[in-house]
Amino acid sequence: MSSLAGWKKILGFCLFLLLFFLSTTLPVKAEPVLSGIQKQEDPSRTRVTFMLSQASEFHVDSSGQRIDLTIKGAGADPALRVLPEDGTVVRMTLIRRHQDLVVSLLMRRPPQGVTTETLANPTRIVMDIHWLADEAGRPGVAFRIADMPPRRAGAAARFQQQSPWEGRWLEFFREYRSDWNVPVGQRLTPPPPLDPLTDEKSVLMELQQHADDGMYLSLLQRGMELRNLSDGERRQRDLMMADAYLRTGSYAAGLARLESLRRAGTEHRIRVDYLTVWGEAARDNAIGALLHLQMHLQDLAADHPLMAAVRLLHAESALAAAQYSLAADLLTQDDIDWPDHLEPARLIRLADARFGTGDRQQSLENYRSLAGNPLLCDFYYSSCNRAAYAAFQSEDYEFAHRLYRRLALTFTDEPGADLIHFAAATATYEKGDLDWGWIALEQVTQDYPHTEGGDRAALRLLDIRVLNGETEVMSDIANAYAEIGQRSAVRLLREESFFKEALTLFLAGEHQRSVQRLMPLRRDYAQAPLRREVNLLLSRQLPIVVAQLLDQGNDLQAVVLVEQNRELLLASGYDRDFLHNLVHAFDRLGLFERSARVLLYLFDQGAGSEDHKDIFLPLAQNFIKRDQYLAAGDYARRYLQHYPGGEDAGALFALLIDTLERQGLEDEILDWLQRPDRPHTPAADIRAAGFYWHRDDFAAVVENLERAATAQELPPKEQARLAETYYRLGNNSVALRHYEGLADNPDFRSQAYYRSAQIMLLQGRRRAALEQLQVLVQEDANSAWGKLARDLLIQEQRRNF
Repeated sequence: MSSLAGWKKILGFCLFLLLFFLSTTLPVKAEPVLSGIQKQEDPSRTRVTFMLSQASEFHVDSSGQRIDLTIKGAGADPALRVLPEDGTVVRMTLIRRHQDLVVSLLMRRPPQGVTTETLANPTRIVMDIHWLADEAGRPGVAFRIADMPPRRAGAAARFQQQSPWEGRWLEFFREYRSDWNVPVGQRLTPPPPLDPLTDEKSVLMELQQHADDGMYLSLLQRGMELRNLSDGERRQRDLMMADAYLRTGSYAAGLARLESLRRAGTEHRIRVDYLTVWGEAARDNAIGALLHLQMHLQDLAADHPLMAAVRLLHAESALAAAQYSLAADLLTQDDIDWPDHLEPARLIRLADARFGTGDRQQSLENYRSLAGNPLLCDFYYSSCNRAAYAAFQSEDYEFAHRLYRRLALTFTDEPGADLIHFAAATATYEKGDLDWGWIALEQVTQDYPHTEGGDRAALRLLDIRVLNGETEVMSDIANAYAEIGQRSAVRLLREESFFKEALTLFLAGEHQRSVQRLMPLRRDYAQAPLRREVNLLLSRQLPIVVAQLLDQGNDLQAVVLVEQNRELLLASGYDRDFLHNLVHAFDRLGLFERSARVLLYLFDQGAGSEDHKDIFLPLAQNFIKRDQYLAAGDYARRYLQHYPGGEDAGALFALLIDTLERQGLEDEILDWLQRPDRPHTPAADIRAAGFYWHRDDFAAVVENLERAATAQELPPKEQARLAETYYRLGNNSVALRHYEGLADNPDFRSQAYYRSAQIMLLQGRRRAALEQLQVLVQEDANSAWGKLARDLLIQEQRRNF
């Protein structure tokens, strides 16, 4: 029995060891981690992407405005940032429910539906929240007329009453300009100097001397070298160093020393708290500055020597936090006596506060009274900018010009310099100095290309050309407006440019082109400031354009136009003949293929057949024409996944890049471009080169265009791009060869001549370069390249002397 019991103990111990080793060697499955959340907006849906460390089961519950995504057994990365509140999302909350992670979204309105899918590489859950589309802008075509809404009497009249430019559209170019905002940061009034040392034998007198001389870096260096200080001397040294750190922009270091002084206790507590507030405000933490001030300096006596400086700092922190009324109240209270040296700063900040509250007229009067004080534009740059903008908005262009010119002397390459120089040039023109104003606007376009200021200057130059009656080139002017709208990164500027393009075409009598521009503008900028003008201009032209299309036999286009804009068409009015012809157009369309529906039918019915792959390209192109970029991109992806070597792979790859660029998905574009199996047809490579060009990746541009050139002759535009790329890479000999090949092309001749001359100068071929520049100036003096050639000629001639 004892032997049997012993064997049982041994067996039990062996089982224990086996289980122990199994528990230590078997892998433990890690929980999925939610590491990132991204949101993309589209007119008809919102896409939210949840990035995961590994795949996991999930489910979605949707009720009203609330959507809950439950991820089984998942956790959240500690650094994860939820989506902020915006025009779509009210609040996003992470909830731990048992072992699962719940991401709860509260939307501003109930969605039409929610769809989700999991994708790999990287692992992610994609949630599409679908909205009810804007009926007037939907791309679908319904072949019916019975559901047209009843005509609303007076709709067109309301459009006319709402817009001040009805009947005087030419004045729109003179009077309208979208608002701009120059990003000039607020500079704080420097803190008053520390109380001077009274003991001339103190070891800190050298630091005092450095402070008196404004040599704060020397003060910091010497301060760190001091040793064997008494407690009082050490506290005074730390205070002086903290003050020096703040004055030299080392805010974190200064605040750290101040915090150490405050914790240890100091006889300079008020000064320490004041400098702490100043440092927080200086590093753009206005809310933190206000909180610290309320906690530690709220009860400061009115007769304290620092009271005025504290009050001014309180007001400046309030201004930085956009609490303009609070700032105005602080600066107008009469409970303290303001010293003379702070009075100008008080008045400037009071004008800033009134500007912020919307009292532009009073603020402008305050600014005018301060114009003679050099502090306004030599130190308080943001105040000078506000004063100039207030003057410009009040049409006091002389005062605006004077202030903007002073700012322009300081801002050349800093953020906002482009807008300052644009505003100065515009004020010059508006005050009546037309020639210099025009020259200044042109200079801004050359000095600040592809910036908001440069684009606004180009826009204003086009406005002036329209007002000057250059009717013979109205179509070219319209195209120039479109180019600005396409390249601008500022939404308001894009809207203004596109509308002015459509308005220019309207004035030129090109109604079909004008309507084509207005419809996407009405769809994509539904809540924009120019919505009423878009509606009005569109309603004025719809009857004309529909009648033209019917006369030309373009029944399908006419019907699509009516379906997309039926409310505006009814509001603008029509006659019986027009309606009769429209009804017959609907009837006649029963005999024609209805493009999108037929293609979709063929696509569904032809699945699995040999001809199925041939439908992807026309179907995707059909979606592109109706601005359904998501659908077009989906069909392009499916083709590339199933037929990577297909005949249409190159065209669909280029189309896919277009759709992704329209949606702003640059990361996905890069992913497709970097795939080793992506198509390398000329169309695909040329499209890839265009994308890399805008990213300044010139090596990739050369690689793609050279590969395309081996298969076919490049179009002149791409030849010019290749030449320019080699020039920017410094490969001048190759660039010159390509430019010489463009010398006979009328569209790129001027560019080729100018760049060739530049390269020749670098190569020491001065005579040939000058001859080429002279030819360019003679043939095309008024173009940008011609003007650059003229300037270069002048420079070379001066150098010769």
